[in-house]
Amino acid sequence: MSSIQRNQLTPGDSGVHPGLLIFNKVDAIAAATLSVLREFCGQPDRDRAVLDAVFVSARTGEGLDELFRELWHLLAMIRVYAKEPGKPADLHKPFVVPLGATVADLARQIHRDLPERMRFARLWGHSRFDGQQVHRTEVLQDKDVVEIHE
Repeated sequence: MSSIQRNQLTPGDSGVHPGLLIFNKVDAIAAATLSVLREFCGQPDRDRAVLDAVFVSARTGEGLDELFRELWHLLAMIRVYAKEPGKPADLHKPFVVPLGATVADLARQIHRDLPERMRFARLWGHSRFDGQQVHRTEVLQDKDVVEIHE
């Protein structure tokens, strides 16, 4: 897909918006019609760019995983899990932060004074070693687990 993520737009991008066409009830559309729709969305012409589209059926569940992946991509957000020192991470309640957020950004979301009080953080996920000590400027990635020490 070639949609532009929300965080890649600048204020001067007039007329350019992140978007995605969602075709529902694909289980009820004739195969020939579905083929024409897929071809239309995939063929660029001189007046428009390729359209990003997802074909789904709410009834059968077809295409829903792809739809959720594409929406998450367009939102440019990541899920990060917080962990208290000495306790397991709560993997049922992620913090949702913008793509490119740092440990300090997460700390601020937990409590507005926490970034100034924190000494360091430990990271599980994309770090070289699980539990590796990282600085407040460390950029987080989707599904990282962060333990903040005051």
